[in-house]
Amino acid sequence: MRELIGPYRASLALGRRRSIMVNIVILVAIAGAIAWTTYRPLRQQRGFLAVLQSGRITQENFFNFAPGVSCFGGEFGPPGFGPGFGPEPGPSDTATPSPGETTTPTSGEPTCQFIGPDGTPIGAPFIGDPFGREGFSQETIDEIRPLLIEGQETLIGRMERDLAPMRVLETRIRALGTFLGIGFMVLLGATFFGAEFRWGVWPTLLTHEPRRGRVLATKLAGLWTLVLFGFLLSLAAVTGVDAIMRTLDGVSATGGPSVTRLAEQAGWALLSLEMYATMAASLALIVRTSLAGVASLVIALGDHLAVQTYRWLRHFLPTQQIASLLPMPMGVTSGYAWFPQITAGITCKAPATPGGFEICTEVRFTPPPHWRASLIVAAWAIGFAMLAWAALRSRDVPQS
Repeated sequence: MRELIGPYRASLALGRRRSIMVNIVILVAIAGAIAWTTYRPLRQQRGFLAVLQSGRITQENFFNFAPGVSCFGGEFGPPGFGPGFGPEPGPSDTATPSPGETTTPTSGEPTCQFIGPDGTPIGAPFIGDPFGREGFSQETIDEIRPLLIEGQETLIGRMERDLAPMRVLETRIRALGTFLGIGFMVLLGATFFGAEFRWGVWPTLLTHEPRRGRVLATKLAGLWTLVLFGFLLSLAAVTGVDAIMRTLDGVSATGGPSVTRLAEQAGWALLSLEMYATMAASLALIVRTSLAGVASLVIALGDHLAVQTYRWLRHFLPTQQIASLLPMPMGVTSGYAWFPQITAGITCKAPATPGGFEICTEVRFTPPPHWRASLIVAAWAIGFAMLAWAALRSRDVPQS
């Protein structure tokens, strides 16, 4: 154990500490800024609700705040809308039912409902598109204002629910495990390994310590420790910002995933970061420059493009495994950016007769189980570590 502790401490001391700390500080700052901006839409929607409740909504400011409207039906109206919406049906709107059939009141105007920014319906449905009425007068605005207030209150309640502590923590964990965290951990791994060739650390270290496998193991252990430290520090920073913003904005909603579920996602996010940091470090060690490590981001893009062309690769390449382990969260998605998970494909059959039409159908893919996705990501990390070990043993370290 003592033989490993000494080189391990040396690996941390010999790393470019200034560059490492700058990367971690920038990651914490950006993650905190994203957490701060998450609450702006809630404040804007509350401001619009205050305008509605005070009756200060006018033709000039209505379209600056109003949610969208989704309408369906038309001259004969959609079946099944209940009483209380729109005018009573006239003689032309009803018909004598045939035996065994029922009728539904219809209207010449469509049934509409306000929808939030995410497309989900809010409030009760009503008859007629308010945006399609000629002139859209102040009288029309006053007429639909109670419906707007009801819909706005529903929308705000939904936004507050998405900002509950456990729900928003889940969002932060997934975001840190994808591009937000991976970009900085790639820079960290490339700097931690590649810059030391330029400063002559590796030749000096290996001259005095010929056991290259042990040196590489301690350097990787130091890198993994820094990734863990950066992840925990960033998560603590955004959690603190979220707690402050919830207090200032009076968000008291509760609910969300369990602590066990959050711990699992934190482990998957950390595994994603460790894998890409190891990839960057290994490439930097093999090519002996930090720029090679940054190419890990290009490799991730190539991974995604390859899976789009050859769907069977989704079982083996890491980006789809991470998309399965850390899918885009519902509600608040601030900071989350990653390749979408492939869930279906198209298969086509040749026409049965000459000149016929080609028949294409959708094929749903079975998502990979989490245990297998975790093993694949871990295998990629171990594979890059072994590749770096083989490259380090196969050639001499330059002494100049």
